[in-house]
Parts: sequence; structure tokens; C-alpha cells
Amino acid sequence: MLYAIYCLDRSDGLQTRLDNYEAHRTYLGSTPVNIVLAGPVAAADGETPIGSLMVVDVQDQEEAIQDRKSTRLNSSHW
Repeated sequence: MLYAIYCLDRSDGLQTRLDNYEAHRTYLGSTPVNIVLAGPVAAADGETPIGSLMVVDVQDQEEAIQDRKSTRLNSSHW
């Protein structure tokens, strides 16, 4: 089943996002969850990343929630 996960960064999270970009991409490439689509959410200027949108293919909503909670790069970091 496909689930969309929409995340907004903290207002002061841009530098943390930029500093962790490569590690985040590496993690996304190794997660056991099938990520169908993923990318940044942009601010009104169309350029500044302020969040993320992911579509994952999982068995149920609980699997999607647990996968997001298990990542070290979750919303508590940025």
C-alpha cells in the first residue's frame, strides 16, 4: 500500500539539512522500506528546502510510521 509522508523542517533547520544531505541520501538508499518517490518541499521562493515528501510502499500504516521513527535523521534532528 502506498503512503505519503510529508515532513516540515524546524524553522532553523536549513543548515542542519544541508550539513546532513549526503548521509540522508545514503540512508534513503539503504532503508528496507521501498521508497517510490522522495524529494524536498520548497519554500515560496521555489528554491529553499523546507521539508520533504516521500511516498513509500509498505504493508500498512504502522510499518510506514515505524520506519520514519527508526531513522536517525527524523524530524527531531531538523
